[in-house]
Amino acid sequence: MHFASLGATFHVFIVSLHSRRMNRNLIFIGFLFLVLLVSIDSSAQDRIVTSAGDTISCKIETIEGRYIIFTQNENREEKKKIAFDLVKSYEKDVQPGTMFFMEPAEAYQFANPPIKTKNFGKGFMLGFGLGYSYRLAKASPNMPQELKDYIQKLKSGITVKVDAAYFFGRYFGIGAKYYLTHSQNRLENVLFELNGGGYQVGEVSDNINIHSIQFVVTSRVINKTGKFHFLPALSAGYTAYQNNAVVLYPVKLTSGTFSMGVHLSTDFALTDNLFAMLGVDYTTGILSYYNAEYGTNRDRITLDGDTQDNLTRVEFWGGVRYYFKSVARPKRQYYD
Repeated sequence: MHFASLGATFHVFIVSLHSRRMNRNLIFIGFLFLVLLVSIDSSAQDRIVTSAGDTISCKIETIEGRYIIFTQNENREEKKKIAFDLVKSYEKDVQPGTMFFMEPAEAYQFANPPIKTKNFGKGFMLGFGLGYSYRLAKASPNMPQELKDYIQKLKSGITVKVDAAYFFGRYFGIGAKYYLTHSQNRLENVLFELNGGGYQVGEVSDNINIHSIQFVVTSRVINKTGKFHFLPALSAGYTAYQNNAVVLYPVKLTSGTFSMGVHLSTDFALTDNLFAMLGVDYTTGILSYYNAEYGTNRDRITLDGDTQDNLTRVEFWGGVRYYFKSVARPKRQYYD
């Protein structure tokens, strides 16, 4: 439109130069008008308003997928890009001196922008989960069937977990996990043979709590919309074992061991910062001793070979994770 007006004005100006009735004032006014049109046409720019409120004066070259491609130099050689996630609105062919108001009729608005992946870069995450735990160790084949059934039920339990991590960027973080795994079972009317001779009927019960604190190294993959995260992780730490048992008489068993784990989890966005999560964990550890307390007596029981207590377990859980808003502050550099 500017080029058409420019051509018409230039034509009138040339004709005026050859006119005998040419007015010098008209020549001067026409020349100023020609310069003004050239200036306006060459100065028209596009503008991008970021989600942080900054304005980028540029020339929008094209839209490619979820990016706006633009240039800022006169030669239009060095192309840059900015993701729609970081754009509030943009407008094309803005004339110099124009007051730039982001009205819906004048600019393209993103009414439903995707969840901003910049929220999930550098910063802290806190999660809470609840799930099902199953110990993988097999019962001894020499056990009576009734005792095998008892042990089988004792292998299943519930687990509560809390995890926290600090991410150095989008892809890598370190943190810690705490697990409490609980299982219990009870068997009544068990016939015991006493050491001094004779028999006595009583109960066998186990009330087991396994506490585990793990140091975690995790990676993270975020999809294009930022609504889905996949987090594989490795861990190592200490596992504490406690069993308030009854074998005719109460006995408390405690122990501890080094443990390691492999963890896979996924996050699904509920809001910009709050995510639902699902995960599966594989944790291993073997107890080589028990500290036994019964009455006023205390003994240390060494476990060897087949008598060692294998704590290896797999856990399935769900919960929530929160990515703190304080880490979602937008950066001043939006494009590359």
